Amino acid sequence: IYPALSPDDLVSTPVERSWTIPSAWYTDPAFHALDRDAVFARTWQGVGHLAQVQEPGMFFTTTVADSPVIVLRDKEGVLRAFYNVCRHRGGPLATAATGCVKALTCQYHGWTYLLDGSLRGVPRWDRVDLFDKKDYGLVPLRVETWQGQVFVNLDADAAPLAATMQGIAERIAPVRIDELTLMKRIDYEVGCNWKVYVDNFLEAYHVPRAHPGLHALLDYKRYVVEPRGPVGEPAKPSTAAAPGVPMTAMYRTPAAGTKVLPAGAAAVEPPVKLSSDSDQLRHQRRISASRLTAVEPNSTQSSGLLKR
Repeated sequence: IYPALSPDDLVSTPVERSWTIPSAWYTDPAFHALDRDAVFARTWQGVGHLAQVQEPGMFFTTTVADSPVIVLRDKEGVLRAFYNVCRHRGGPLATAATGCVKALTCQYHGWTYLLDGSLRGVPRWDRVDLFDKKDYGLVPLRVETWQGQVFVNLDADAAPLAATMQGIAERIAPVRIDELTLMKRIDYEVGCNWKVYVDNFLEAYHVPRAHPGLHALLDYKRYVVEPRGPVGEPAKPSTAAAPGVPMTAMYRTPAAGTKVLPAGAAAVEPPVKLSSDSDQLRHQRRISASRLTAVEPNSTQSSGLLKR
């Protein structure tokens, strides 16, 4: 089901001698499965904010690598993530985007799970032999946080999130994203393959014409892209600033992007959400916009996401 690739196809070259990847990598439906299984299912994916799961019972749902996921806070205060499917016939548990519950109940047959994932109630199942509820709890997923952001990884053997996010906190200091307040969440779809969207962040060639407002904030001649590792692990940080006007954009493709703009505004961009469309021409990004609680509302804005 995967496209045929040779080791030579994946060799990295210095950016001065690099070429854009073949067009088929953006349009061939076979690459959808490869991207899903080799990239999105094996890397840390930004899925939300701790403000969405502050109290016991609070949850939010999302999709990672075409798999339904639920992130919640259990009654003991432990942050957990599970596949959002019942162990019986794969029926949905939570169907709302967010909410607060005391337990999770399958919408198909009514199986009920406690917030720690253990199976509690199985209606009309008392005559089934060789069945033990403790063997049929929800399938857990790895979930970790970084500066107030929640990340999930479908790969149980992946390195800790800290390895992926290494160096970002130091680069954006003194701003601390975990001291920001979640303002709002915006979902939007872009009519292109996800790699086209990521490519856009790897250069500033388009900024003077496409983003004149941003261009006015930056010292364009000092804009630098620093590749740090393969796609899916660390990195595409870029920094540029006019004298006295710090601006940093850090990308851990495809885990998350962090933009820290003048006056302390910040936007945290969780990753692309893989579309299941066979032509792979659409994808979705989820953006959580935040601002410093110590800053007056009319003093900051971030890429139009924070109102003046």
